[in-house]
Amino acid sequence: MVIHRDPDIQKNAAETIWRLLEEPANLPLFAKKEYMESILELTDSEYPAVQIVGLSVLEKITTLQEGAMIFFGIHGVQNIGQVNSLLCIFIAV
Repeated sequence: MVIHRDPDIQKNAAETIWRLLEEPANLPLFAKKEYMESILELTDSEYPAVQIVGLSVLEKITTLQEGAMIFFGIHGVQNIGQVNSLLCIFIAV
Protein backbone atom coordinates (compact mmCIF):
# COMPACT_ATOMS: atom_id res chain seq x y z
CA MET A 1 0.00 0.00 0.00
CA VAL A 2 2.80 2.42 0.79
CA ILE A 3 4.19 2.13 -2.74
CA HIS A 4 0.82 2.87 -4.37
CA ARG A 5 0.90 5.67 -6.95
CA ASP A 6 -1.91 7.69 -5.34
CA PRO A 7 -0.41 10.10 -2.76
CA ASP A 8 -3.55 10.01 -0.62
CA ILE A 9 -3.32 6.24 -0.32
CA GLN A 10 0.41 6.52 0.44
CA LYS A 11 -0.25 9.05 3.19
CA ASN A 12 -3.13 7.06 4.68
CA ALA A 13 -1.13 3.82 4.65
CA ALA A 14 1.86 5.51 6.28
CA GLU A 15 -0.39 7.12 8.91
CA THR A 16 -1.85 3.68 9.68
CA ILE A 17 1.65 2.28 10.12
CA TRP A 18 2.53 5.24 12.33
CA ARG A 19 -0.51 4.52 14.53
CA LEU A 20 0.44 0.84 14.75
CA LEU A 21 3.90 1.89 15.86
CA GLU A 22 2.43 3.75 18.84
CA GLU A 23 2.41 0.31 20.46
CA PRO A 24 6.09 -0.47 21.15
CA ALA A 25 5.51 -4.20 20.67
CA ASN A 26 4.80 -3.50 16.97
CA LEU A 27 8.12 -1.77 16.29
CA PRO A 28 10.08 -4.96 15.49
CA LEU A 29 7.44 -5.95 12.93
CA PHE A 30 8.35 -2.94 10.78
CA ALA A 31 12.11 -2.91 11.39
CA LYS A 32 12.68 -4.86 8.19
CA LYS A 33 14.70 -3.74 5.18
CA GLU A 34 11.89 -4.12 2.63
CA TYR A 35 9.45 -2.10 4.77
CA MET A 36 11.94 0.61 5.52
CA GLU A 37 12.95 0.96 1.87
CA SER A 38 9.36 1.53 0.80
CA ILE A 39 8.79 4.02 3.61
CA LEU A 40 12.04 5.78 2.71
CA GLU A 41 10.68 6.23 -0.83
CA LEU A 42 7.86 8.30 0.65
CA THR A 43 10.38 10.89 1.79
CA ASP A 44 11.10 11.57 -1.88
CA SER A 45 7.45 12.33 -2.67
CA GLU A 46 6.54 15.61 -4.30
CA TYR A 47 3.87 16.00 -1.60
CA PRO A 48 5.14 17.43 1.70
CA ALA A 49 2.38 15.73 3.71
CA VAL A 50 3.55 12.32 2.44
CA GLN A 51 7.17 13.22 3.20
CA ILE A 52 6.35 14.25 6.76
CA VAL A 53 4.41 11.07 7.53
CA GLY A 54 7.20 8.97 6.00
CA LEU A 55 9.77 10.72 8.16
CA SER A 56 7.61 10.23 11.24
CA VAL A 57 7.35 6.50 10.61
CA LEU A 58 11.10 6.20 10.06
CA GLU A 59 11.73 8.15 13.25
CA LYS A 60 9.71 5.63 15.25
CA ILE A 61 11.28 2.58 13.61
CA THR A 62 14.81 3.86 14.13
CA THR A 63 14.29 4.06 17.88
CA LEU A 64 15.08 0.35 17.79
CA GLN A 65 18.74 -0.53 17.36
CA GLU A 66 17.99 -2.95 14.51
CA GLY A 67 15.83 -0.31 12.83
CA ALA A 68 18.64 2.23 13.03
CA MET A 69 21.14 -0.29 11.65
CA ILE A 70 18.88 -1.07 8.67
CA PHE A 71 18.27 2.65 8.12
CA PHE A 72 22.00 3.34 7.88
CA GLY A 73 22.47 0.21 5.76
CA ILE A 74 20.02 1.45 3.11
CA HIS A 75 21.70 4.87 3.08
CA GLY A 76 18.68 6.55 4.62
CA VAL A 77 20.74 9.37 6.04
CA GLN A 78 21.66 10.68 2.58
CA ASN A 79 18.03 10.68 1.44
CA ILE A 80 16.77 12.27 4.63
CA GLY A 81 19.38 15.03 4.39
CA GLN A 82 17.99 16.07 1.03
CA VAL A 83 14.40 15.91 2.25
CA ASN A 84 15.09 17.84 5.45
CA SER A 85 16.38 20.76 3.42
CA LEU A 86 13.16 20.84 1.46
CA LEU A 87 11.00 20.44 4.56
CA CYS A 88 12.73 23.33 6.29
CA ILE A 89 11.85 25.55 3.35
CA PHE A 90 8.26 24.22 3.32
CA ILE A 91 7.74 24.72 7.07
CA ALA A 92 9.23 28.23 6.93
CA VAL A 93 6.68 29.28 4.31
